[in-house]
Amino acid sequence: MARTVPSAFVPIDYAETGTARPIDDTEAIMAANTHYLYSAHRGAVVRTTFRDKDQPYTVGFNPSSAQVSALWCIEPPGEPFEQWAVYALVENTSTTDGASLRFDLASDPHPGTSTDIYVAPNLSQWTQVSGVLDIDNTQDTDTIRMWALKGATGDLHVHSVMIVPRAANAIAGSVNTLNGWPFVPIDDDEVSQDAPLSVRLRRRAHSNMMHVYRNRPGACVGWSDDADRRNEAFSTTSSNFEEVLRFPVFIPKGTTSLRWSAFLRKTGSGTGKMRMRTSTMDAYGQAAITADAVNGWSSPYTSNLVKYDDVGQSALSATTDPDFAVTQDYVTVELQSNGSQTVYLYGLCIWFEVVEA
Repeated sequence: MARTVPSAFVPIDYAETGTARPIDDTEAIMAANTHYLYSAHRGAVVRTTFRDKDQPYTVGFNPSSAQVSALWCIEPPGEPFEQWAVYALVENTSTTDGASLRFDLASDPHPGTSTDIYVAPNLSQWTQVSGVLDIDNTQDTDTIRMWALKGATGDLHVHSVMIVPRAANAIAGSVNTLNGWPFVPIDDDEVSQDAPLSVRLRRRAHSNMMHVYRNRPGACVGWSDDADRRNEAFSTTSSNFEEVLRFPVFIPKGTTSLRWSAFLRKTGSGTGKMRMRTSTMDAYGQAAITADAVNGWSSPYTSNLVKYDDVGQSALSATTDPDFAVTQDYVTVELQSNGSQTVYLYGLCIWFEVVEA
């Protein structure tokens, strides 16, 4: 049976559902709106801008010596999303040769799950290119990797990247229960003229909206430095913890923790650590999360990844004010060395943990 997936959310005047009002197409609009939210309401998981010394970009590699240019370890969104939509601002200085911006998944590397976005020759700076990359929703977390591959002549410059789940254009007829929140599609004939209006139908519409609200809290950080950069990332040589980042986060109502991943490196065998905490953790006397950096840094950088569900790690605690839709918190990131070697933070992703039913 058909299930309408509209291209836009249609506001309903409150008077349309008031007393003594005829029931015409209002129920169909409400059903379609829940389908729209289910298929199209989502947030970006990656928002990264690059700098190479004094230039606002990272530079592509020769394909014969390709390396990972940037990487983000994130949590797949689950149904109904099947693809990532990838947007990048680029420049190709070659007047004759095209370049390629490749994205793949660490769980199924190129030539497996991947996409190559063509960058035409003589493309001016800040030009948008885009592509799609398949999502593997069977993974608890997955790492999206970017490979900037220049042409035979000229250079490929990548200014920035944004990655967001691509809106679904169809909804399956089966029930999708994610983290305990069910989404039950509403067939068009259930809300057609002369169809019976039931409390159960309204409850389904409400339950569907709760599914979207609770399963799509979003991400607050999706950053990667130029992965080949050796001296420009957030770093320290201090033997004491040095604060390198502190930023505000607005916590959705009901959210109690932040999941995270980080790419770390140290230049020797001595001490190299990252420490991270929230204002909530400070207020309640909770110990900060501490992770060890790895000595060495070579593409594809798999060993340099540390994340919230590794042994000995956990999510960051957060709280929300019950009287407000969102609450502001702060995340603080510190690095520690042994006083001589350098410890680097090359990437950080933080997303809100879903509130389970």
